[in-house]
Amino acid sequence: MGDGDGDHGRTVSGWLRGIEVFAGPLPEFEPERAPAHPVQLFLSWLSDAVADGLRDPHAMTLSTVDEAGDPDARVLILKGVDGSGWQFADPAERDHALAKSLALIEQAPSLVDSAWTLYTLAPAEVEFWQAAKNRVHTRLRYERTADEGWERFRLWS
Repeated sequence: MGDGDGDHGRTVSGWLRGIEVFAGPLPEFEPERAPAHPVQLFLSWLSDAVADGLRDPHAMTLSTVDEAGDPDARVLILKGVDGSGWQFADPAERDHALAKSLALIEQAPSLVDSAWTLYTLAPAEVEFWQAAKNRVHTRLRYERTADEGWERFRLWS
């Protein structure tokens, strides 16, 4: 990658620009045909990722903020998904800021080792993003309604 001249930023930048973006075929996504509930679409996409051999398709990022508004993110493994939300486990002993954030998320009966706690994140919004080679990406947002249903919104394209 480099020629040893010490100008790593320029070398890395050129190298990164040379990597093809959205290489290979991209799946078709027609938001108007998306199911009424985001869990159904998520499970369909997850199933496709597993079938395509994507490594660690159940890895997820949980982001929280502390009292000062400072963000924290960690990668976790998805433990389940159903109509109530997305489930993940976190060590029972965790840092204070994350503990306060997680206290806002519904705890589920433990289906994991006792050193871990299983949580269910019940989202108010869920967004799906499908890349397009022409960079007019497809975005679909589900928003929870007052009657616990879902409304869909196409964000652009």
